[in-house]
Amino acid sequence: MIEKLKPSRYNHFVEIGKGKRLAFNALSCGLGEMDDESYQKYLKLTGDNGCSDCSDCGELLTDLKKGGFLVPEDVDELDGIRAGHYKMRFGGNGFGLTLLPTYNCNFACDYCYENSELHSMSPKQGSVMSDEVIENIVKLCEKEIPEKSSFSVTWYGGEPLMGKKVIEKLTNEFIRICEEKESEYQAAMI
Repeated sequence: MIEKLKPSRYNHFVEIGKGKRLAFNALSCGLGEMDDESYQKYLKLTGDNGCSDCSDCGELLTDLKKGGFLVPEDVDELDGIRAGHYKMRFGGNGFGLTLLPTYNCNFACDYCYENSELHSMSPKQGSVMSDEVIENIVKLCEKEIPEKSSFSVTWYGGEPLMGKKVIEKLTNEFIRICEEKESEYQAAMI
C-alpha cells in the first residue's frame, strides 16, 4: 500500500532568487534549499489530486519526509504539539532548568532589561558562572533528574555564548548524568 502524505501546515517557502527558494518547516526546524524543479515536484506531490507517479521524486520525497515537509495523511500536527505541551506541563516525569552562564553581552539591544554596566563586563570581573555554582548545579541534577525520564536546559543571558566554556562544561556533565539515568537530554538557547 502506498503511504498517503500531506504537506505540513508549518511549511514556509521564501524565494531567494535565481530559481531557488529556502524551505523551512517551523515544527521540525527542517531547512533546505530548493530549485524550481524540486519545488514544482513538491507542488505536484501536495496538490489537490496528489501525485500518481512519484517515480522521479524518490530522493526529494525522502528529504521532504525527513525534514517534516510531508507528513502522513492521518497525522494531526496540532494534536501532536498539544500532546507534547501537556506532557511537559503535567507529565511530572522530567526536570528542567533555565541557566544564565554569563551576564556578558556583545549586542546591547535597545529592548534589553539588563543594566548597561553588565554588558561591558569582562569574564574576569565575575560575570561568568563560578566553578562553585557549576558544581552545585551538577549535584542538583544528579539528585533531581529522574531515572528514565527527561531533562531540559534553556541557556539564557546576557549572550549565553559568551559563557561558552561554562555551557560546554555543564553540557558534558548533563549528558553524562542523563546517560547514567537513561534519561533524554534536550537543550535550547535564547
